[in-house]
Amino acid sequence: MVIWLPLALVVILSPLVVAIARAIVLRLRYKPPQRREREARQIDSLQQSAKNLAKAVSFPTVSYVDRSKTDFEVFHQFRAFLKETYPTTFTTLQHLDGGEFNILLYWEGEDKELLPALLMAHQDVVAADDAEEWRYPPFSATIEEGYVWGRGSFDIKGQLIAILESVERLLKEGVRPQRSWYIAFGCDEEVRGEHGAQKIAHYFHTNNIRFAFVLDEGGVVADNFISFIKRPVAVVGMAEKGFVNLSIEVTKEGGHSSSPLNPTPVGLLGRAIWRLERRKFKSEITPPIKEMLTIIGLNSSFLFSIPLLNLWLFKPLIVAIFARNQATDPLMRTTLAVTMAQG
Repeated sequence: MVIWLPLALVVILSPLVVAIARAIVLRLRYKPPQRREREARQIDSLQQSAKNLAKAVSFPTVSYVDRSKTDFEVFHQFRAFLKETYPTTFTTLQHLDGGEFNILLYWEGEDKELLPALLMAHQDVVAADDAEEWRYPPFSATIEEGYVWGRGSFDIKGQLIAILESVERLLKEGVRPQRSWYIAFGCDEEVRGEHGAQKIAHYFHTNNIRFAFVLDEGGVVADNFISFIKRPVAVVGMAEKGFVNLSIEVTKEGGHSSSPLNPTPVGLLGRAIWRLERRKFKSEITPPIKEMLTIIGLNSSFLFSIPLLNLWLFKPLIVAIFARNQATDPLMRTTLAVTMAQG
């Protein structure tokens, strides 16, 4: 017993010693990316940019699963507004065929050997059936309290307008990017993207176009995202990795509340939903999430860097911690959500 105890301690502690040593080496070797110093640009038109966003929000570009309900005339009006507001962008950049109601632009860079990058957003918004519950009418595009209020200001016309504001300004300054850029705005992201993102993706696939990176709606640059790192963190937002829509229906002979035929259809449906929600998909640390955790580990305190830089040892712990947080759990698994019920 006396002999085996030290051996057991060695076996238990050896991986931890290796993990600590590995964390030390990785931190010593780590060289943060060098920022290229650029002359600061004074943005003197923030109020005008806010007005442009407000005008964009005022267009009720609502998409529906049933396309016959979608008012595509509004999409034509919205595109006309964008062309009028950002004339340099729409006259200088090349227009590509990404689908009838989509916007797909190409900005050629100086170095054709570099893989291009893709900036994305979507034009459509969710219907505002609960308009009476809004502080301001959803398509009034009210600017108050330092915000643009309206359906789509956050999801995601804000990003769409930010892209066009930036490109328009850079073009007027005579800037030409080093790498080429594609800009893609789909028309039906809120309802599966069958005629938006899918058609745009088909164009890229057909023309064998690959990207250095794709910047779409997803993560944010967040302060205090993680308690043990004080710097802002650019979160890799890969919570929705794909989707499938399923409908669950229960049909059963009716009865009366005085003599119910238990379980009732509602009870059966509730059981099915409960079973679905408790059987979560398997957690997996994908390469992009692993890279994000590595960078966070290299920029955090030494104690917290040990598990983040040694997923080979601490993966179960990291997964367990992330699983307890509603914001981080979807980063590591395919989500399941029951969103609508009727009957």
